[in-house]
Amino acid sequence: MPDINPVGLITTYVNNPYKGYINGFEIDWQTNFWYLPRPFNSLVLNFNYTRLRSKMDYQSIFLVRTSPFSPPTQVDTVRTGRLYQQPDDILNITIGVDIGGFSGRLSFRYQGEVLANLDQRDPANDAFTRAIYGWDFSLRQRLPIKGLSLFFNGINITHAGSFDYRRLVVGPNATGVSEAITRMAYYPRRFQLGIRYGM
Repeated sequence: MPDINPVGLITTYVNNPYKGYINGFEIDWQTNFWYLPRPFNSLVLNFNYTRLRSKMDYQSIFLVRTSPFSPPTQVDTVRTGRLYQQPDDILNITIGVDIGGFSGRLSFRYQGEVLANLDQRDPANDAFTRAIYGWDFSLRQRLPIKGLSLFFNGINITHAGSFDYRRLVVGPNATGVSEAITRMAYYPRRFQLGIRYGM
């Protein structure tokens, strides 16, 4: 009697059989200026910078035709590129003040250019996302009731955008390089106002 419930065939695949490599360094500095005369002794500063380098071999499989009427031939090759969505530079700077029950922070964040899309054949057709930056702030005031505070936060207050592009060779002698924008996205400003109670 045939098996009416045969075990299903399971297939799987590996996205990329090659290893990726990333190296770099990070600098972090946090301080307050208690040694300065008033009112500057209430200032605080946080600085964080990361420098990275990434590399990965990507397997590329595509079809080519030697002539319009010849059958396609599969080409299996490897090309090297940066890791996806991995910036080379990341920077965060925060300056603030703490005076009595008041605390305020203004923050700047920067993320360098990242690889958005890898062309299988030609590195010149790779797509990138331009460097992104933004400004945020946070304000907090303790209230007379113990554990109660009023806060007001602003996120992406400069309404920074994100742009993907490809590099194109242009000009009568194909010597100039231009950036063709392929995607634009603007992220909204966000504000938060509320009361926080901490035990």
